Amino acid sequence: MNNPSPTDDELRALHYYSWMLIDEKLVSAFLITVIISLCIIVWYVTASAAASATVFAILLLTVWRMLVPTHFEINADGIARWNFGRRRLIHWQEIKSYEIQRKGIMLMPGNEHYPLEPFHSIFIPIPEELEAEFRSRLRFFVDKITT
Repeated sequence: MNNPSPTDDELRALHYYSWMLIDEKLVSAFLITVIISLCIIVWYVTASAAASATVFAILLLTVWRMLVPTHFEINADGIARWNFGRRRLIHWQEIKSYEIQRKGIMLMPGNEHYPLEPFHSIFIPIPEELEAEFRSRLRFFVDKITT
């Protein structure tokens, strides 16, 4: 089978920002409400501000990506994301399979699907206006590598 060469569109970098706190207002409000409620419950049950603050810190650590804006760049090398000025590049070769979901794409490091796979995968939120272009890049870069 003859692999097509990449076009200028496929080599052109796509840039966009994602901030779940702003993009998903309802989910964000629910999550913040749950975190605050759990902290109040812990404070009420234990009568300890330290325990409540510890619970708050632990919960904040689990959802920190939702609270900060992320800059994404999709190019011929892979998918780069920036948080706090630090860049993390996910090379196309690292992605063995992917699953297109309602609000984005789950990138998976293996071809086998198993129940705990989401914990080893990376979810990339995709704006609706870039979804078709992102899918074509996945087909070109990931499907070409895995076949």
